[in-house]
Amino acid sequence: MVTENHRPIKYVARRAYQLARTGEYEDFASIQQAIIDEGYAECVPWLEREGVMNALLTICESSRAASQLGVRR
Repeated sequence: MVTENHRPIKYVARRAYQLARTGEYEDFASIQQAIIDEGYAECVPWLEREGVMNALLTICESSRAASQLGVRR
């Protein structure tokens, strides 16, 4: 059986986008820190790829704007 522990990058990728969509994270750095705090510091270099960072930042910004307007995502 394959668990999330056997696929940390897959988990971290999914988790980073999940965190970005909450509207609770201001930017990439805050998501990066949350991932580190969850014990996945070894996967942070994957998140630091330019396309991933930009996508997460864009999602953070739109999710925060939506939450400030009271729009549920």
